[in-house]
Amino acid sequence: MLHGISKRFVLYKEYNMLLTEANLSRRKGLVFPQPERKVKVKKSMGAIKHVLGERKRDFVSQLEAKRLDEEEDVEEEELK
Repeated sequence: MLHGISKRFVLYKEYNMLLTEANLSRRKGLVFPQPERKVKVKKSMGAIKHVLGERKRDFVSQLEAKRLDEEEDVEEEELK
């Protein structure tokens, strides 16, 4: 999970750099080279966020299933 977070951080830094570059280009009256890079970085950040969310939901559901199993075991022992 940490690997995905670090990739997202690198992409965040890249996106911030691209915004700065675009702003400087606009101030100087130049055309921002390859504006599609911002879209690609933003899309990659969203994909990583989606995957991290899926992993988190899976982890939480596994914890919940484990907790329910433990509760069932306790109830079964109480009935004996």
